[in-house]
Amino acid sequence: MKRKTLLTLSLASVLTLWAGISLSQPPLNAQLRPELRPLSLSKLFQAGKLGELRLTQPDRFSTLTDLDGKLFAAAPRTVAALGDQGQVLRRFAVGIDRLSISGHAKNQLLLGDGARKVLSSLDTESGKVTELLRLDAVSDPNASQEPESALLKTGELSAVASNGKEAFVAMEAGFSSAIFKIDLATKRIVSRGWAPGAEMSAMAFFQDGLYVLTGNGSQVARYTNQVEKTLDKIELPTDGVKGLALRAGELHVLTDNVSRISKYQVDRTVTDASKVRLNVDIVRKVDILIPKIDWSKFLVKRYAVLICGDLAENFAGECFWNDTVWMYKTLLNNGYKPENIFVLYGDGMDYASRAIFMQQCRSGGFIDNLQNSKTFIATACRFDENARPADTENETVGGKLYNHGEFNYHITTALDRLRPTGGVINADTNSDGKISAREMSEWNRTHENLPENPVMNDGGPGNSFLFTK
Repeated sequence: MKRKTLLTLSLASVLTLWAGISLSQPPLNAQLRPELRPLSLSKLFQAGKLGELRLTQPDRFSTLTDLDGKLFAAAPRTVAALGDQGQVLRRFAVGIDRLSISGHAKNQLLLGDGARKVLSSLDTESGKVTELLRLDAVSDPNASQEPESALLKTGELSAVASNGKEAFVAMEAGFSSAIFKIDLATKRIVSRGWAPGAEMSAMAFFQDGLYVLTGNGSQVARYTNQVEKTLDKIELPTDGVKGLALRAGELHVLTDNVSRISKYQVDRTVTDASKVRLNVDIVRKVDILIPKIDWSKFLVKRYAVLICGDLAENFAGECFWNDTVWMYKTLLNNGYKPENIFVLYGDGMDYASRAIFMQQCRSGGFIDNLQNSKTFIATACRFDENARPADTENETVGGKLYNHGEFNYHITTALDRLRPTGGVINADTNSDGKISAREMSEWNRTHENLPENPVMNDGGPGNSFLFTK
């Protein structure tokens, strides 16, 4: 992997700690909090609650969709047609345990089988289920494009949507999750895009726009028909919702542990087909002049480099932002001065030693480019794996749940000696009163419980790169 890919492919937070030199740069605000992440690029639409229906027979429902003005809910192996009062009008046995559903065509629902990675249709009049597509049979006419089509085989199918001709499939793969648009007739990928977050529990296609439920079920992100991510998002007043049924000016979701259907009012412009492309998220060029540094002028000090990728207002970006803010505060608590914490990446010149911790997907692939006798490197996963957000290791601030990366969570708690919730931990295995870079990595390795394999490469300073609180 070429060095130049470090910044362009780094979609997660990266922590680089250096010893032997110092720089001078305006510090981050020490009062930063997760809820203060930048939102200047996003257009947020607040959903207002209109009412709710109590389901008379919840049936372990896990998702919801709209078809021809009627609501349908799904539970393992079952799809149910719902009445205006929340009653079950009819059940359809579909034989799919990990089931996702979406409107497809007149009297037709699209079904996603998460275990077999198969798409089928359900005729809501006859009850007949017809297989439409196996994801492992999909061809890719543009195999060099990202996200890579291999995710159709290696990722987890979590949600489906349809525009009547083409299917949209959400493939979860940690921080490399993606959405693919597939022509059902030709079985070819038409377009693709990166997901709004690592978790996508439901999708809906409405008036030429694709809508994706993410953010722990608290936010709906909008895409164009060509899977171009826009900066428009619908903020729900609660989290943990399931399913997504869109209509003009309103949406329906499952709430209260899926015992109710809640109806929310949204600004009609957010579902207006003529305005879907007005706020498309594009790659923005930022002109930054970094002056040449004469390293001989600086005293021997410690400083840290924090790199935060993605847009902080995106769900995945929010996760990286939270981790970066947390690590910044933790470094201050460990004796780092604000003026010695930087948001940049050096070229490896003139340092006594450095420790690098990398959260992003495929992070193990950077080791061969960065390793040397002065460098300790720990990565969240191997070169061919995806890194993932934490499953349970999160925190609640002001009543809102905030996510962290699994790797970042354990690395930062090892250094901080505390969990965000206040519980004390001890990663000091040799009881010298200090935490080394190697001890931080070992703490993560022994507490990691997700399908990612942390990698450590110690060129020498792993035990001598120390933090004293």
